[in-house]
Parts: sequence; structure tokens; C-alpha cells
Amino acid sequence: MERLAGKIILLGGWRRSLAAFLAGAFAVFALAPFDFFAACLVSFPVLVWLLDGAAGEPGAGPVGRLVPAYCSSSGQALLIDHTREQLHELFGGVRFVRLGPSTPRSLADLTKRIEVARERGYATVDEEFEPGLVAAAAPVRDFRGRIVAALNVSGPKFRFGERLDEAGAEAAAAARTLGERLGWTPQRPHATLRA
Repeated sequence: MERLAGKIILLGGWRRSLAAFLAGAFAVFALAPFDFFAACLVSFPVLVWLLDGAAGEPGAGPVGRLVPAYCSSSGQALLIDHTREQLHELFGGVRFVRLGPSTPRSLADLTKRIEVARERGYATVDEEFEPGLVAAAAPVRDFRGRIVAALNVSGPKFRFGERLDEAGAEAAAAARTLGERLGWTPQRPHATLRA
């Protein structure tokens, strides 16, 4: 179910519109004369997942703005446990749009960056999303050891760039503390999506 939710949240363009139209059309079966209430059990989650990936008002600033996972530290931190195969499944058909001078340009490039992040325990980006912007993020794990969130810190490169690894280590320590409060025990191996 999580895999399906992830795919629906990441839909864009006409595919997103089609999914919304079909979910809404299917929900009509819950009304009279059909009274097929189970239609809501299918259409409602799809509509919620579509809302989950929705952006705020265009041009309203950075709040609510969608950022591709491939060029954000939070996105890369959330992908730390993914295998090459899982990354290919998620990003195989994605066009890596250059948003900043260092945006990953291919799936192979993204995979290398995720592998480096996995080794360090946190992800960093240096002008991948926007010129002059740097960031570091670490995954937050739940009681099962699964990644449920990412703790992110970002700032202008001229002020923050030289301290990015320090910030990443701090973010990883804070994410570990949050995970422990969620019941995660760092000493035991974390649950992973790796095969």
C-alpha cells in the first residue's frame, strides 16, 4: 500500500489529473442509486494521497512549494535505505531537471549521492535545488527502524557552506534523538528497504 501511495503522490501533469478524475468518478458509486460504500474505501485514500503531494499557491514563496526529492537534502535523506533497484523504480522515468548548478543529472548520479549519504548517516546538497542554497538532512526512524521523516537545515552558501558537514552531523544526532523518542533503538540494526 505504501508503494502505491508513493507512486500516486509523485504523479504529475496529466497522470495526476487523470488519477484525480478517476478517483472522483469511482466515488460516485457510493451514492444512490448504487449505494456501493466500498467505493469510498478506494477513492478516498487516492484523493488524500493526491492532496499529500499538492503544492501551495503558485508564487506564494517557498512555503508549500514542491521540491523534487532528487535535489533536496530532505528527499535524499528519506531515500537513504532504498536500493539501486528501488531508486530505479521511483526515478527510472524521471527527467532530472536542472534547478541549480549541482542538480543530479541522472539516476546514476543520484544513486551515488544516496550511497554517500547512507555511509555518512545524513545527506547534503550544495546548490542542487537553487543557486546559493546549501542544506543537510538526516533520516528520523520510528520504533521499527523505518524512516518516517527527515530533519533538515538549510541556508545561504556564503554563510553556511563551510559548516555543512558539521550541520549534517548535528542533524543526524538530533534525528537519532527523535528516533529514540519514537522507540527506535540505534544499537539494533534498523529496518531497511534494501533487499
